[in-house]
Amino acid sequence: SGVSTTGAGSMSFQCFGMPSTVAAGSSSNFWVSFLSEMSGIHTAVLAILNNSVASPYEISLRGEGCSRRAGTLVILR
Repeated sequence: SGVSTTGAGSMSFQCFGMPSTVAAGSSSNFWVSFLSEMSGIHTAVLAILNNSVASPYEISLRGEGCSRRAGTLVILR
């Protein structure tokens, strides 16, 4: 298993706290942070490799950077 981000804005996103395993029937949490000093919209795809037939899980990420205020992060499902 593994985690990767791809796309034009992938350098602005960081995933952390990803567990190495999650037992069947259970759940876990992880975090995605967004940081960009460049204003504008930044997009990426977070891919989570796993041993299911639906691998990889892909999550679309979108963040809006602004040079004078904190950015926002939106996770699209």
